[in-house]
Amino acid sequence: MSRKNRRKKAQARALANVSPNTMATVTRASITNPPTINSVQTKGVDSMNDAPSQQTIGNNPQEAKIARQIIMEVPLSELSIEKYQRETRARKVRGIVNGFNEAKLGLLVVSDRDGAYRLLDGANRATALRALNFTHARCIVLQNMTYEEEAEYFSTQKANSSTITPYDQFNADIEAKKPDAMVIREIVQNNGFEVKNSGRRFDCISAVHALRTVMDVYGPEVLHTTLRLIRETWNGIKDATKREYIVGLADFVNRFGDPNFAAVMRNKNMQLIWQEYLKTTSQSNRKSSEPTMRNAFCRAILSEYNKGLRSNKRLTMEG
Repeated sequence: MSRKNRRKKAQARALANVSPNTMATVTRASITNPPTINSVQTKGVDSMNDAPSQQTIGNNPQEAKIARQIIMEVPLSELSIEKYQRETRARKVRGIVNGFNEAKLGLLVVSDRDGAYRLLDGANRATALRALNFTHARCIVLQNMTYEEEAEYFSTQKANSSTITPYDQFNADIEAKKPDAMVIREIVQNNGFEVKNSGRRFDCISAVHALRTVMDVYGPEVLHTTLRLIRETWNGIKDATKREYIVGLADFVNRFGDPNFAAVMRNKNMQLIWQEYLKTTSQSNRKSSEPTMRNAFCRAILSEYNKGLRSNKRLTMEG
């Protein structure tokens, strides 16, 4: 018998051993015969009739806990969303609904903690399934996870149906109590700001990557001084909390400290800094908070700072 025929026979035997209930991914509310206890698994029952798979939670193998995984159908009405989860995206949900393909749905990932199911991955898909009148979804169920471990899972897992934004990542890291994120939030709040998904107001900073860059490259003291100077110098001007101003001023502070910055710059037109930056920087160097961009914006700040000062008061930037 050829290899091809042997493979076909093996596939046929495998399919013959799988019941229709096992192969069903979701159950519609409008079906003629509602699912019975045999087709919809109850909590703690392995719907695949196999030994549960296991996943190590934690970075330290010596302190690792083992989370028991089972695959089962969970009522959509019992799925809840914790604070570490990103907000559902209406556009993403509409896309799933309008182009629904059950074969591409995949498995939702949930944590069974304290008798309730917490969604770790699949909030958009769960919302779409409800809109399509599904009552249950096939899920990977993780057990024995703490709240912090759930947040850590969400923060680091790569199988999301939507890309994790820097804000999503930061929010999850806060819920997981990661030290660097906690320090950043404390510094931000101590200077009268909040980390938000939208930076439409002066006191809302959405440039999360810029905050992390300053923290990683220059440290917490520079981040604190940078945010303090932004408030003292440009209080109420929402553009002042854009990523360019944050990382550029951080580079300035790292080089020169605080040479009476607010008093010198308060009455100057901050838009001239932006114009100088655009004039002297190529488009390709404006795309991130990399050293070239930080350096260029620092030079633009310095140019405006030195205007009107005596030669012995002007600052010189090297490198």
